[in-house]
Amino acid sequence: MAERPKRVIKIFYCYANEDHMLRDELEKHLSPLKRLGRITEWYDRAIKAGAEWDREIATWLDTADIILLLVSSDFIHSDQSYSIEMQRALERHERREAHVISVLLRPVDWDETPLSKLQILPSNRKPVTRWADRDDAFLDIAKGIRQIVASLSVIPVETTWTWESTLGILPEREQRLAYLLYQCDLRPREIIRLLPEEFRDVQEITRLKRTMLERLLRSRNTPQ
Repeated sequence: MAERPKRVIKIFYCYANEDHMLRDELEKHLSPLKRLGRITEWYDRAIKAGAEWDREIATWLDTADIILLLVSSDFIHSDQSYSIEMQRALERHERREAHVISVLLRPVDWDETPLSKLQILPSNRKPVTRWADRDDAFLDIAKGIRQIVASLSVIPVETTWTWESTLGILPEREQRLAYLLYQCDLRPREIIRLLPEEFRDVQEITRLKRTMLERLLRSRNTPQ
């Protein structure tokens, strides 16, 4: 059986500026995944000069596959990190649009916060700065992230369709959705945000996509 195609996983770092050195160390430990072409990463210092800061962050928050919440007292104290970015990440996590992970950098009382409901790394829930060797802590975190990347990177069979392969098979509205999904690589909520007059909600897109895929599968299984 042929191996299913794999996609590159987008990772977003949500952290307080005071923890930038620890974030940098984590990025180094994720370098093998990056060099293998399995992930791309983004954080606020990747914003180019002249770009609109809030829009850039919102775009990456809305499209990331994995969102890493780098937890410390500064993170919880930060309105930007905790009240804005984390809340948006949790909304996407609840809708199963992204995988959100709490990464414990420094000791802080997080037990009764929403962070406690997420997957926690390191695996022993010991903050990075409490480890005798921080490289061991980051290695543990990197292994946990690698497992998640592996589970997310295999493309489901239905998403291997290309827009061109749907031409002449689908009615106009489904053809339009196929173009947005497969040619433009947009997700349902991105489509709604960009084209609210064409698509009202996620349920509508899900229904159309199901009908579209059933039609494509019937076409594939029909003898020529």
